[in-house]
Formats: sequence, structure tokens, C-alpha cells
Amino acid sequence: MYVIRDLLYALRLLKKTPKFTALTIIVLCGGLAVSLFTFAFLYTFTSKPLPIEDQGTLYRASLLWHSEKFGESRYLEAYEAARLREHATVFSEHGVWQNKTVSVSLGNNQLIVEAASTTPDIFKVSRTQPLLGRTLEASDSLRGSTPVAVISYAIWQGQFGGDPEVIGKTFYVSGQTTEVVGVMPQGYRFPISHQLWLPMPAQILNPVILDREKVEFFARLKPGVSVEQAQTQFFSITSQAFNARKEKLPKGIELIRADMDLYQRFDIDNAMRLTVLVLNVVAFFILLLAAINIGNLLFARAIQRSKESAIRTAIGAPHWRLVSQLMWEGVLITLAGTALAVVLVAWLLNFIDSYFHTLMGNELPFWYRWELDITVFVAAVVFALFTIFVASFLPAYKAARQDFNMVLRDGTRGAQSISIGRLSRFLLVTQIATITLIMVLGTAISFKVNKATDLELGYDYDKLYFAIAELPLHNYPTDEKRALFFERMQRQLSEDAAFSDAGIRFSYKRQPVALSGVDYKTDADKPKATIYTVIGSTEFMGPKLLAGRRLDTRDRKDGAKTAMVSQSMANRLWGNDSPLGKQLQVTLDDEFATVTVVGVVSDITNNPLEKPALYDELYLAGYQFPKARGTIFFKRAVDAAVAEDRFFRILNGNDSQLNIVAIEDWEMETSATAKMVATFRDTVIMSGLFALILAMTGIYGLTAFSVEKRAQEVGVRRALGATDKDIIMLFIKQSSKLLLAGLLIGGGLSSLMLIAVSSVLALTTFAYASIFVAVLGSLVLVVLVAVIIPSRKAVFMQPSEALRCE
Repeated sequence: MYVIRDLLYALRLLKKTPKFTALTIIVLCGGLAVSLFTFAFLYTFTSKPLPIEDQGTLYRASLLWHSEKFGESRYLEAYEAARLREHATVFSEHGVWQNKTVSVSLGNNQLIVEAASTTPDIFKVSRTQPLLGRTLEASDSLRGSTPVAVISYAIWQGQFGGDPEVIGKTFYVSGQTTEVVGVMPQGYRFPISHQLWLPMPAQILNPVILDREKVEFFARLKPGVSVEQAQTQFFSITSQAFNARKEKLPKGIELIRADMDLYQRFDIDNAMRLTVLVLNVVAFFILLLAAINIGNLLFARAIQRSKESAIRTAIGAPHWRLVSQLMWEGVLITLAGTALAVVLVAWLLNFIDSYFHTLMGNELPFWYRWELDITVFVAAVVFALFTIFVASFLPAYKAARQDFNMVLRDGTRGAQSISIGRLSRFLLVTQIATITLIMVLGTAISFKVNKATDLELGYDYDKLYFAIAELPLHNYPTDEKRALFFERMQRQLSEDAAFSDAGIRFSYKRQPVALSGVDYKTDADKPKATIYTVIGSTEFMGPKLLAGRRLDTRDRKDGAKTAMVSQSMANRLWGNDSPLGKQLQVTLDDEFATVTVVGVVSDITNNPLEKPALYDELYLAGYQFPKARGTIFFKRAVDAAVAEDRFFRILNGNDSQLNIVAIEDWEMETSATAKMVATFRDTVIMSGLFALILAMTGIYGLTAFSVEKRAQEVGVRRALGATDKDIIMLFIKQSSKLLLAGLLIGGGLSSLMLIAVSSVLALTTFAYASIFVAVLGSLVLVVLVAVIIPSRKAVFMQPSEALRCE
């Protein structure tokens, strides 16, 4: 009964002040929407459960290989994977797959799709039965078996027109006649975003000890087996297999550790998880800022009802009843704001889901569905309860703890001045510290993201494609065979009318190099450069020739070792001297070589967020230093579909069994990435502006409330001869102490956060300093305006009016 009366009373109070009610609901809706949307977006990105049965027991695993010469790799070698599948006892189910990009054609209808070369276990592990036909079987992998495939619902509809008699029909997969044995249900794209499933060849399932094919591993843990136990056995088995063939591998390779994580979280590295945490912290502080603002307004309204509350206490109202009466306004405002926020977030998530799936197509992992699910709804309830506590309960509890005897005796002057003044100062410092933290982190993140969208790649990527080819080592065991294949591909693509140019590039990442004749104590003292080896022209791929000559067919295996250096590297190592004819020492794949610089090319990356030394690039001849994994660049001169068809015809003419890891239109890929990054940047900026508006209104409200409570003091000072300027300066000086305290606290917290994420942001010292100066300067201005405006209003009152104020 009491609750209903208090609720109706709160409704009447809110109805009497419609502007106040609308303003507080809008502010709270904004704060809740920002926090809830940020949580929902990042939760889907990092932790959303897979839409398959028993997803909580499904893990992905890899081994971390490391060498100073080779960098790091997280894939399993096929030989270690085979031993693991044979001897592991911690898994109830397991399997492996390889990514392949293939052309699928039936008549004149061609499509480039992501395929998985996999074990039959993939369908059992994903708990999914085919819509038509069967899944893969172990016999499909045997040498000499008829090539078969399981197709997705999309391929069934698009290529076969939804033919119910599709089982047993044939089509072409990268030029090879393949029989359809099964069709998967609509939406099935396990393991990541695949649309076609092919049997993994027997030589990869059971490789010889020298083979170094790479695979990806998935498994379900047995009941009662922990992740730590699984990782321990995983590493033990693979270490034994690795040690058995270690002597056959290039020197310097080491097996570091085994990694296992829930399937959907596996590719989220520590840097990304840290970024997600920081963004959620920023969103939480925006919610806190909104809640504090609403709490301030409600506390001020409660103070205005002090006499009413004092009379209720005098006639016997218990303390809890008084708190209930005072907090119901905040509860209703929070419920209304939460309802609006949930509706707004549901719409935003639906928009983002449609936008990203339109932008990225089938490249997004199948579990990325942004929607208002039960987890997001529960988060909304938790946020609402937190807001009720901060914005409703705490102000009501504080207001209900006043000395009401003093209130009845002398109004609101002596009873409240000390406690309210102390509370106002605390809230003001909290507001300033919170907005400082939000603005510094938000500005740093926006600055980083904005620079990423403006990244100058140094070349024209219009009509430029790249395809990543992985040569199986059992078919290409020597450098000569690998170089011959890529040289043949480059020549045939360059001579074909469908392409204006083509080239091959092998990447070795950043490695130490040495100037001939210079004695270095350790590798750490040596200059580092990103090393590429190339076959064919580099002009259309980015680096333009500035001096000397290009690498060409003169630079073969039996010829002198030659190199081109980037302009930044030439300037760094030789200054104003010409680098042509200078010598460098490098070690690639355990092969030491002294190379002579024959050319200087332009930098292919001008990233303002990176140190200039990271622009340094060294180009070697691909004939002399080929790798099994190479990137084939080509620029089309005809329609995209025709160019893709010609590319796969040339590829299949050289090796129809070759695994193409990916083929991408560079312009589309860059454009899609830029749009996603820009969307993220704009979201951060809008959230920051909203937070700044919240802070401005909150600081102004607190200052105005504090000045209003000191109206009598202002009247007394003016009556004693104080000028308007003296009084305004008094308020500015007092607020300056609070401003300094808030900035120190907020600046200290934001500095700690920036240190924690420095590896992700990687901004220069000048950028960090500029961010702090800009944020602190703007906040000083905001606080001064928020102090001066209510102070000027106070001094404009006549002393007689001010002395009568309560």
C-alpha cells in the first residue's frame, strides 16, 4: 500500500515538471544506450556463444613456433597434428582443416568461395546433419577416390538452382570435376565462414616426417578435463613428435607452447582483449557520468523538499519510508530511460548487423550476429539496477540522513551547508575526473583509428588483386621447384591479356641485417628491416624505382646475391651517401648471404603512427630466396569475373591441387576495412561528445546548486562592500582547487590506462602530450564557464534578496 502511494506521488511530481522529466529520461537513455551498445557489440565480437549444440566444450588449439629467423606461427604442422590425433586421450572428438579459396563453376556460372579441406569429424563436432545426401567419409580421402564435395545451401541455390536431385551431380572445383555428395542446412558455415567442404588428402592426414604442411585443429574436451590438462597433454605429444624430426628442420626453430581457447575466442589476441576491456571501461564511465548527473538533479530536488521530509519525520515516518518516497522519482526515470535505451540499442544492433554483413559478405565468421539476445537484455537489467543505485538510492539515502531538527529550526541554512557543500565538492571532483578519463582514452582511440583510415599505402590499388598460394612441400621440396612454379605463374599472368601486370612477393617479416664491415655485439644492435623477396615487377605492387635498377632474371640462384632497399632504409644506414654497391648481410631460412644493393625504391607504407625505422624494407631476388608460401599480385585489365576465371585457369594449368589460401580484390578489401574502421571511429567520437555534453551540464548543475546555496553569503559580502569581480574570483579560486584535484585524479587514471594499452595504440610521445594538453585545456574552459555563469547570476541579485534566500 505504501509503495503504491509513494509511486503515485512520484508520478505526480514528475508530471508537474515535464521539462525536467523529459531531460533526465533523455540523458539517462543516452548513457545507458552507449554502455549497452558497446557491451553488445564487443560481446558479439569476442565472447558470444556459437549457435551450435554443446558449444561450451568446443575448443581450437595451436602450437606457437618461434625462431629469430622465422618469426612466430600459431598453426600446427600436419605431422604433429597426426601424432596428436593418434595419441591424445583428453579429447572426445577432434579434427583438422585447411583453408582453401577455390573457384566453383557449373557451365558459365562461376563463383569464388572459401572451402575447408577437412576430416569427416567436422560435421560430427559441429552437431549438424546434412540437409540432403551425406557428409564426408574417411574413404573419400584415399588416393584414387572420386573427388567429392559437400556444398552449402547458398551454392545449392545459386549454382544448382535448388535442384532436389543435386546429389550425384558434378561441377568444377578449381577446374577439377567433383561430385556433390551432400548439402548442408541454410546458414551452416563451420568452421569459420566456409561454403564448401572437401576431403583432406591422405598425405596431409598421415604425412611423412619431412612434410611441413600446416593445419588448424579443433576438438571437444572430455567431461572433467580442464583446459590446462588438455594443453599439457597437447604440448607433450606434439613435443615428442617435434623432437623426432627436429634434426630434419632448419636450425633455430623451437616449439614454445600450446594454446587452447574456446572456439569463438581463439583468434582474439591479448591486445584485442585489452582494447575491448578499455572500451567497455570508457562506456561504463559514460554511464556513471549520466547516473551521477541524474543523481545530482534528484538530490537537489530532494533538498528542496527538506521541510516536507522533516515534517514527515516529525510525525513518525520511518527512515526507510522517507528513502522510498525520495527515490521513486529516480526509479521511474531509470525504468523509462532503460526501456528507450533497449529499443534504441535493438535498432542499432540490427543496423550494424545488416551493415557489416552487406559490407563483408560471407567473410564474417558465422557466429557474428549482432542482436538483442538474452545476454544483452540481462546486461540492460544490470545497468538499470546500477543506475538506480547511483542515481536514485544514494541521493535519496543522503537526503534522508539530514538533521531534520535543524531543518525545522532554521530552514535549510545551517543544517545543510556543511554536508551539502562537502557532497557537492566530492561530486564535482568525481565529474571532472570521470570526464578526464573518458576524454583522454576516447581521444587517443579516435586519433589512432582516424590515422588508420588515412593510412597512405604508397600505391594505387585500383583493380589490384592478391592471392596467397601455399605450395605443399611434398610436391615442392626444393627452392628450385618452388621458384620455378612462381616464376611460371608470374610470366603467364603477365603475358595474358586479362592482366596488365603480375608479380610474386614472399614475406620474411622484420629481421636484423648487418652492414658489411661493421662489428655488432648482439643481434639487438643490428638495424632491422622488413624483408621481402620478389619475382617480377614491383612497380604496380607499390615500391617505385628511385635509383639503380630493379631485380630481374639476372638475379638467379647461381648469380650474385642482390638487393633493393627502401628510401627510408637508405637514408637511415648511409645518409647522403649512395647505397648502390653497398653490401648487407642477411640470414634467411638458415642461409647466410651477403647481398649487394643494386636499387633504391620508395617506401610502401607511410604510417604516421609508426616510427620511421619501421618503414625500412629490403627486397631480395625471389629466384634466390623463394618460399613455399607466396603472394601472387596481379592487376586486371578486364572485368573482374573474367580476370578471376583466367587466374584460376592459369593456376590449374600449373597445379590443379594447389591450395590457394585466399584471393582478394585489394580495393574492395581496403574499402571495406576503411568503412568498418571509420564506423568504429565515428562511434567513439559521438560517444565522447555525448560524454562531454553530460559533463558540461553536470558540472554546471553542481556549480549552480552550490552557488545558490551560498546566496546569503554572497549578499553578506556585497553588503560589506565586496565587488562583483571579487565574488566571481572567489568562486573561481575555490573551483580551481576542485578542478585541479579532478584533473590530477582523472589524468593519473587515464595515464595508467594508456600505459596498459600502449602496445595497442602505439602513439608517439608527441601525440600523447597533444591529447593531454587538448583534453585538459578544454576541460579547464568548460569548468570556468560552468563556474562563471551561475556566479554572475548570483552577483546580479540585490543584497536584500540574497539575504532572504533559503
